[in-house]
Amino acid sequence: MTVGIAAICRSEGDDTVVVASDRMVTVGTQGGIEFEDTESKIQVLNSGDDCSVVAVGAGSSTYVDEILGRYDRLVEAAAEPPTTVPAVRRFLRRAYEDRVQESIENQIVGPYGYELDDLRDPNVSVPQSLEQRLKTEVKQAVERLSTQAQILVAGVDQSGGRIYIVSGNDYDEFTNVGYAVVGSGSGSARLTFIRRRYDHTCGYREGVFTVLEAKDQAEERQGVGSRSDLVAVNQSGVSPFDQHERTELENEIANIRAEERRVREDIITDWRPN
Repeated sequence: MTVGIAAICRSEGDDTVVVASDRMVTVGTQGGIEFEDTESKIQVLNSGDDCSVVAVGAGSSTYVDEILGRYDRLVEAAAEPPTTVPAVRRFLRRAYEDRVQESIENQIVGPYGYELDDLRDPNVSVPQSLEQRLKTEVKQAVERLSTQAQILVAGVDQSGGRIYIVSGNDYDEFTNVGYAVVGSGSGSARLTFIRRRYDHTCGYREGVFTVLEAKDQAEERQGVGSRSDLVAVNQSGVSPFDQHERTELENEIANIRAEERRVREDIITDWRPN
């Protein structure tokens, strides 16, 4: 359980993506152990050379780490490394797909002495009853494994800011929406953006404060940690906010909440019913 938040905003005429996450991690799947880690969950996938991209995973931490590790190996082995945000997303989706297929081969197909490709190969003889059973189990496993991790991908390249959520063998794009959230705290965080009527044309200051307000609201949900990490992503690189900056901003968020409560109480007190 966790929360990851990304929002596109405008800074001096150029796109910047502000990304925040907590540090809560889940080890294991069913009934996994939750704890706040000592390291940031915001992973840099690419930085500089006119394309900077980060990722935040939600779900099983070990599963997310395996997918991100596989992404690194795919990029290292590629003849042409990704140079745009969509290209990074394609590599990451491939890494996720490879990890799902490996799980299926290890857990379902392998114990029968077959490989996943054997089910697609007409030259491999598989008993009809077993073939149908394996196909059913594989379909169920794909659905289950595709929900084991969601990965928020956010970055900026020469075409501007982009945001995706990669899950299983597919992805959703949130660039036009201007923001996206993942994890158990996503519902509360999303409401903050809706109330603020946020979109990708908002300014940098609005982006930073809205992302932090969304993170603050997400903490009301079980499984969301109180510790936060915050970065700004633009074409030239990824800039983390240090502890002093985060503390100052969190204090300002608390002041905003207090002032909003005060105004509400004043309005209620001054109201005179008919």
